[in-house]
Amino acid sequence: MAAIVLDSLPTPALYNWLGSSSPLLTSDITLDITHISSSMVDGGARGDIWTANYHGVKVALKTMRSGSGSSSRRSVQHLFRELNSWARLRHANILELYGVCRHGPYGFAMVSPWMEHGDVKNYLMIHPAANRPLLVSDVVQGLIYLHSLETPIVHGDLRARNVLVTSTGHACLADFGLSRAVVSTQTTSESSGSSSSRGNVRWMSPERLLPERYGLTLVSSFTPAADIWSLGMVIYEIFSGEDPFYRVRNHWHVCQLIQDGGRPWHPGQRARQRGLSDGMWSIAQYCWGHNWRKRPGAGKLAQRLSTLQSNIAQ
Repeated sequence: MAAIVLDSLPTPALYNWLGSSSPLLTSDITLDITHISSSMVDGGARGDIWTANYHGVKVALKTMRSGSGSSSRRSVQHLFRELNSWARLRHANILELYGVCRHGPYGFAMVSPWMEHGDVKNYLMIHPAANRPLLVSDVVQGLIYLHSLETPIVHGDLRARNVLVTSTGHACLADFGLSRAVVSTQTTSESSGSSSSRGNVRWMSPERLLPERYGLTLVSSFTPAADIWSLGMVIYEIFSGEDPFYRVRNHWHVCQLIQDGGRPWHPGQRARQRGLSDGMWSIAQYCWGHNWRKRPGAGKLAQRLSTLQSNIAQ
């Protein structure tokens, strides 16, 4: 379950604000939520994770951090986008949203299943013999679903931290805080400046780092092709256990490296022992095409993965 703490907004006001421009697309399950943990169990740049109980099942709570005034308003808008993106998603490789709740000092909360294995990096540290190509295929299937919706959704922050692992060892995509519906590349309603503050630069495509260089705006740089770039970085993480460009400590140097055509180096023999075949590495490199219009779609990557697995099985 995910809980969003907005100290400057009383919970009823938050609900009214969220519903003022468009109705919430999910259910209020406040009365069914019990045993919220006394402290957070994990935290990130945009929120903290708590646990609770929902009909006898352990669930996760994601709390959004907020300041006051305009920053609170932005937090609410950010929350609203995440809720209404997430609420309509139904797929085996997408983390399910159970609903939202109001609960005492924790304020507003989004409710989702608790994933005991955590994210895919944590899972692979504990289960190093896991089928890594299968996890890659799961991520690709999640992207196929998002990108094939009637109004396609771009995840916007695809990285290993946002890929969780189910009790059966399958990967599912989580954290839709940066997700957006696909818009025309001609959209000009938002500034075209650098979007490097809206995401994690080590996973971001060249056109998202400097959209104006590619004739895009900050909004229109959110494309399925940008997710494909990030997918290549997730493949790198799954087999290497490292962040992309981990040897380059300065984020701005990473940005410049990407713009200059730099890509992650092959992670070496240890990654090969973990299942990183030449074919899988080629798929990762395919994702990193500098021209976003020429990157493969998720469906095409699924076909290549299927062919790769068939060849290995023979």
